[in-house]
Amino acid sequence: VKRAWSLLAATFIVLSTLSEFGFLLGLVCEWRSPSVFSNSDIHHALLSHAFWRGIAAVLIAPMAAIFLGKAGTKYLREVARYLFFAWLGEFSHCWRYLAQLYGLDGLDGLDEGFSMLFNVVGTGSTAISLCLIFKLQLELILGFRKSVLLSLGEQRLLQSLKAMILTFVMVFPLGCLANAGRLDLGEAHFATVALSFFVLLTLALEVVQIALGMLALRKVLRLATYAKDETRGAECIARLEQGHRAIRLQYMRLAGTWPCCILLQVMYVLAKGWLWPIPSMIFMEENILIAVAQFIMCLLAVWGSDGLNGALANGEVKALTEMEQLEKRVRSVQTYEFDSDKGWQEKVEEMGCRGLSLLALLEFYQSLGKDHMPHFNPAFHTTNDVVREAIIPLTSKTKQALAVQIHGRPKRPTKMITHNWGNLFADLVAVAIADALGEFTYGKIAKLLGHSPEKVLEWLEASGKMHETVWICAFSVNQHLSICDRNMGHGRDSVTQLEYPVCHCACPKFMNDSEPRRSDGSSILCEMNKFDDMMAWLAATDRNFHQVIAVDQDFELFSRAWCVAEIAEASGFGMGQRLLVASAWHLERHTPKLRNLRVQGMKASRPEDVTVILAKIPDKDEFNQMLQHLIFDRLLTNWNVLDIAEKLNLAGHMARWQNAARDLNKFHMDSNLLDDCNDRSRAALPNDEDKPEPVHASNPPVLLARSLIGKAIVTDARRL
Repeated sequence: VKRAWSLLAATFIVLSTLSEFGFLLGLVCEWRSPSVFSNSDIHHALLSHAFWRGIAAVLIAPMAAIFLGKAGTKYLREVARYLFFAWLGEFSHCWRYLAQLYGLDGLDGLDEGFSMLFNVVGTGSTAISLCLIFKLQLELILGFRKSVLLSLGEQRLLQSLKAMILTFVMVFPLGCLANAGRLDLGEAHFATVALSFFVLLTLALEVVQIALGMLALRKVLRLATYAKDETRGAECIARLEQGHRAIRLQYMRLAGTWPCCILLQVMYVLAKGWLWPIPSMIFMEENILIAVAQFIMCLLAVWGSDGLNGALANGEVKALTEMEQLEKRVRSVQTYEFDSDKGWQEKVEEMGCRGLSLLALLEFYQSLGKDHMPHFNPAFHTTNDVVREAIIPLTSKTKQALAVQIHGRPKRPTKMITHNWGNLFADLVAVAIADALGEFTYGKIAKLLGHSPEKVLEWLEASGKMHETVWICAFSVNQHLSICDRNMGHGRDSVTQLEYPVCHCACPKFMNDSEPRRSDGSSILCEMNKFDDMMAWLAATDRNFHQVIAVDQDFELFSRAWCVAEIAEASGFGMGQRLLVASAWHLERHTPKLRNLRVQGMKASRPEDVTVILAKIPDKDEFNQMLQHLIFDRLLTNWNVLDIAEKLNLAGHMARWQNAARDLNKFHMDSNLLDDCNDRSRAALPNDEDKPEPVHASNPPVLLARSLIGKAIVTDARRL
């Protein structure tokens, strides 16, 4: 609907401007004719006014029409709205003077009423366009406040904006009366003094707004520049350059727009004599000044939107993708049906309400190595290690999912994290936090968790995301109903190389075909065969529920059957999907091998899971093609192609990390902090160099030493 209205507005602009331009050309050719206009001096002035405002409308019209027709992102739509009101202001003022011109000679029945109408519309539209500039600046600062998590004077900016709007409300009716000749500005009447006072106050508040906004942008730009200059790694630098260029572009655009805006208003009010007792001072014919200034500001808006650098095309692609996703979401909601088996549906809904808060996740992570799993090392222990040696023992008494045990009541999640159990557990925690903080990669959050988890907690609190809930199978599935009593494949601890312990809770286990069963033979109480149904229920009952894809450093996630099945199911439901990788370098390194992905070659911990998943795919080749389209045309494109708002968000994150490095005084400002490009060293190490030597149960002293000082030993090995 929005797109249809935008196209309608674009068509209206084109047709109206063409008719206006043709009308003006006809008048310019005939204005000397005495039979048409008798009073040549007045007619010449009015025609000159109409001509300059009409030319401005003609020049702005193509920009406004193109942006209205093609703007596909929120930021570009804001620019399109600004261009539309700037055009409408010039268009209306042109017809205002034409109405005066015809009304002067009594032609076509046009009189003062039409002139007044066009004056109000034109003045109001111009004022709205100026207000949109201030709104854009405020949104920029507030957006940076969310990404930088640092005070940028946004409260003072907001207060001054409210005061400016209030004063403008007083100026607008007085200005319209003055323009219509209904207000005598030659004497010290109350209305004259009031108009002058509110004009001066509005100008002063605008200067304050500009100063506060430019100082805030300057602060973020300076931090982002330091971050970019001190980053290493070509892939990371190329990524950060996008954000740095975006904020520099906005800074230069506003630096060019504000002088034009203030100069335009000062010269306008001086020409009108609105600064009593200063007499009217005409430096340039006001309509020429306004027309030129409006055109320049529109050019700056187009330039600052990155519209000349492919932003419109990229935005249109994103918009089409979003529309396709929205159509799928609406269709999945409309066609969703509860399962005919009541017990199955109850189990699906019960599992869907096992969300875990980020605060609880972070507290659990901090307890590892202290209260639980004393030998935990974040550099090597995987999610599988933590499930086997921390989560299962911790829940052995209650025999519940850890999310239920922690919260004690159902909590509906806002997102689901799809991850590989072979991934580092520290990376899984980092993904959940990075997504909440709007990060584009999770590697630097993982490093910060090791250096200063208090800083991560501070950021979560400042962003208001501390109590956001996530669904993670390791925490939300009751392991005591499935795998706790067996060690499939004789799995071993990644550090000690000891086999995982098994649980002796004697809790009944429910596999895919355990009793009781549904009519198709699927176990009703099994919790590992309902992920797709649970996703469908959450997606159908919460339009904001989305999926976060936690890609491990080796990209093994895309070879795991359950992970790929979840990604495909989420796409089919029209759920929002967000891809998080360790760094830009990891994406660059591993992307080529994704071309050979085939669902037939994917693996799972339990062979029966692969059988169940493949049985749900009737045409394997078609599924493989769909998977390639999803990965390369959706997920990776969304990660690589950023619109201007996402680039500005990236710049804000650059500034946040630069500021964090200074506060912590623990890192050198290199890729360690900004984009973890140094993690390539770990990815390139052979396995025998990457892991510490195994510890055997036959050597208890060594085992005890490793459990006590394992972190220091492994950290030294990692550094070597």
